[in-house]
Amino acid sequence: MLALSCLVTQSGAAQNTSASTDPAAEPLAAPLAEEPPVSAAAPEPERRHSLLTAIEVEPGATCLAADKLIRRVERWLDQTKVDARIRVHVRGDESEPTKVAFSIDRGDGQPPAVRRIDDAPAECEQLHSALALSIALAIDASILGGGPVELPDDEELLDGVDEPSEPAYLRVAAAVIGQLNTGLLTSDIAGGAGARVEVGFVPWLDLRVGGLFASAGDQRVGSVPGTYDASLLAARADACAAITPAEAFRFLACGSYVVGQFRTVGHDYTRSEEAKSTWSGAGGGLEVQAEVIDRLAIAVSVDLLIPFAARTILVLDRMRLPVASRDLSSAGVVIGLGAVFRVF
Repeated sequence: MLALSCLVTQSGAAQNTSASTDPAAEPLAAPLAEEPPVSAAAPEPERRHSLLTAIEVEPGATCLAADKLIRRVERWLDQTKVDARIRVHVRGDESEPTKVAFSIDRGDGQPPAVRRIDDAPAECEQLHSALALSIALAIDASILGGGPVELPDDEELLDGVDEPSEPAYLRVAAAVIGQLNTGLLTSDIAGGAGARVEVGFVPWLDLRVGGLFASAGDQRVGSVPGTYDASLLAARADACAAITPAEAFRFLACGSYVVGQFRTVGHDYTRSEEAKSTWSGAGGGLEVQAEVIDRLAIAVSVDLLIPFAARTILVLDRMRLPVASRDLSSAGVVIGLGAVFRVF
C-alpha cells in the first residue's frame, strides 16, 4: 500500500508531513426624395497631456528646476493635465540669472505669445513661484480666450499673491496579476495569480500588501503509479524603490516576504491523503508599469523567491517507509502580467 508524503526540512532539522488524495408609410403618387435624418456629430473627446509634457524648461544662467516649476504650475492650476495643443517653452538668459522668458503656443495657427521678464526675483523660491503664477495665468487665458493670449504684466505677476500650499504626496493603487512560476511548487511551469494594494507616501517608495496563489496538477514522484497536486496560498508584503523616467512609465525594484500554506493531495495511490504545511520565504524582483489610460497601467514583473525550508515529496509504503522521493527546487521564479488601477 502506497501513500504520498511531503517532507519539510527547516533550519537543518527534518520534519515529516504526510499529504496526498485521492425599422411603412403608404406609397405616394409620385416618388419623393427622402432626406436622411440629421444627427449631431458626437464631439471628439478632448485630448489632454500632462504639464510635464506641455512645459519645456531651459534654465540657462537661472536657478530654474523643471520639476519644481512644473509642480508649482500644477498647484496654481489645480490640475496636472491640459489641452494637448498647449505647449510652453521657458528659457532662462544665458548670462543673467534675473532674466527669463517663456512662450505659449496653443496650436491654433496664431503666433506663440511671448513674455519676457528682465527683473525676475533673484531668490530661487520667489523666482519659481512668480514664474509658475505667470505660466498658470497664461495657460488659463489660452484655454478660455478665443483671441490672442494676453500675458500678465510685472505688477500682476509680483503682487504678492499667496501661493497655494503643496499637498502631501499620496499614491494608492490596487493590482490584479496573472502569473506563471517554476520552482515555486515544482520544476514544471505552473499557473497562479496575485492581488495587492499599494500605498506610497513619497514618489520613490511603494509599500505593498497582498496575496498569491499557485497551483500545479498531475505531478509524479519517480515512476511510481499515482499523481499528486500541489498548491500554495500565501500572504505577501513588498517594499519597492521606484523611479519615473517618463510620464507614463515607472520602474520598480522590490524586496518581498511571503508566508502561507503549502498543500499536497495525492491521487490513485493505494491510500490518498492530504497534507498541509507552512511555507515561508523571501526574495526580490523587478517590475515595469506602463500607463495605458489615465489611472490604469499594465504591469510586467519577475520575482525570485527563496523558501526558508527545503521540501521533499515522498511516496510511502504501508509501513510508512519511503518508496520514492522528489526534491522540490530551492528557488522559485514568478513572472507576472496584470493591471494596476491608481485610486489616488
